[in-house]
Amino acid sequence: MTPRFLLDEHISPTAARHAQGLGVDVTCVVGSPLAGTDDRPLLEAAARDGRILVTCDLHDFVDILSQLMKEGTSIPGIVFVDARSFPTNRPERLASALVFLAGEIAAGRQDASFGLFLRHLDS
Repeated sequence: MTPRFLLDEHISPTAARHAQGLGVDVTCVVGSPLAGTDDRPLLEAAARDGRILVTCDLHDFVDILSQLMKEGTSIPGIVFVDARSFPTNRPERLASALVFLAGEIAAGRQDASFGLFLRHLDS
């Protein structure tokens, strides 16, 4: 499976452009019809589109992911990133991490459906 990602609105669209330039299917909430969408509907929209949500919002989405799992709702996944490891002024760091993660998911070595924590390799 070739993963597709959706960047939450607090993540720079520049990171999406960098990742797209490296061959990863990434869209972002910023500037899309999903802008301003509450967290649960956002995760549900990502799932309907077959996208893995990438977010820094650990607290809210862990609860939502837990609720969806209890309800038996499957999602392509969610990736939690630490804003300190992927600062907004370094979007290429997140892009390169997504390239690596996409390869790991495609090879079956990672599964984001239960949530993954992403950190930069040299952080």
